[in-house]
Amino acid sequence: MSRVHRVSRSSTGRARHARGFTLVELLIVAVVLAVLAAIVVPTLGNAIAPLPRPLADLIEHDLRRARIESIGQVREMLVVVGRERDRWWIQPADAPGARGALPNSVRILGRGTLAPFDGLALQLRIDGATPPAGDAVVAIYTAQGVRNNSSIELTLFNQLEEAPLARWRVEPQRSRLQDIVLPTGSSSGGSGSTG
Repeated sequence: MSRVHRVSRSSTGRARHARGFTLVELLIVAVVLAVLAAIVVPTLGNAIAPLPRPLADLIEHDLRRARIESIGQVREMLVVVGRERDRWWIQPADAPGARGALPNSVRILGRGTLAPFDGLALQLRIDGATPPAGDAVVAIYTAQGVRNNSSIELTLFNQLEEAPLARWRVEPQRSRLQDIVLPTGSSSGGSGSTG
C-alpha cells in the first residue's frame, strides 16, 4: 500500500506559508502603544496620589479628641506639630514634650495609615505668622474644652516638588477645618464649615 500526501494549494498553485508581521506593521503598533501610554500614565499618577480630604478629616478628629480629652481629664491639652512638620500629637500641657503624648495620638505622615502621604509635610501659620523652628503648639484646650483664640492655617506641602497640595484654616475657638482655594485654582476638595 502506498500513502498519498495531499498538499493544500492556493488558487495560484503555490503552497501556503505562515505569514509574519512586516517591520512597518510592528513599528506602527509600537507607535500606537507609545501614544496610549503617554495618555494613560499621567492619569494613573494622579489616580494613585493621596487625597488631602481624608487627612483633613483626621486632623479635625484629633482636634475634637483634644477637646474631649481636656474635658474628660479636666486638664489643659495641647495639639503639637513636630519640628520636622511631618507629625503631630496630643499631649497634656504639663507633659514633658512628645514623650508625654496621649496613647494612639501620634500621627506621622508616611507611616501606618498615613503611608500614602510619604514625602509630604505641613506648613503652619498661627495668627498669620510662621512659628519658630522646633515643636509648635497649634491648639490649646482648657480644662473646660475651650480652644485658644489663635487662628491656624495648615498647608499640605509636597517636599519633593515644593508644591502645596491643600490648604486649610481653623478659626479661633473652633475645631473644624475650612478649605482654602489654592492659587492655582484647585482646592483641597470638599466643603468646610466652622464647628
